[in-house]
Amino acid sequence: MFLDRPEPFLAAWPSDVLVAVEVRNQTWMAPELADCLRRHGAVWVLPDQAWMPSPLSVVERLDVVTGPFGYVRLLGDRVAVDALTKTLDHIVIDRGGQVAESARAIRSLRQRVPVVAFVNNHYAGYAPETARQLVATTEWLRTFTGQCRRCWWRRGSS
Repeated sequence: MFLDRPEPFLAAWPSDVLVAVEVRNQTWMAPELADCLRRHGAVWVLPDQAWMPSPLSVVERLDVVTGPFGYVRLLGDRVAVDALTKTLDHIVIDRGGQVAESARAIRSLRQRVPVVAFVNNHYAGYAPETARQLVATTEWLRTFTGQCRRCWWRRGSS
């Protein structure tokens, strides 16, 4: 059974160090994994990657809140992006629909826990623009002004 791998690893993990677990095997995206992670307080990382179910589809199907925060990773398809550009300084694949779906997953998760979102350049070709799209779609910064120090894209710098 697939839990033969994460169960002993998580059992041995120090309880005072948070851990997030990302699996890249579709068949592991199951209630048994959620139960294992929850037993150990480990965060279930939801990757938005070419061969994996979308974070939204997993959030709608399973209780993925297994630790103190949620974690969504927009990874995309490295091979597809690298075939289109070598510079990673502009969007080369329109993933607007997928960004909107990931934003819905984030909105759902953040009703229960804080959420960490990670955006890779290989998601669409340029992580800063994808992050802007995600923020705009998620509407999580509506309460902040242009003075938000953590939001470099709001300050007009790049």
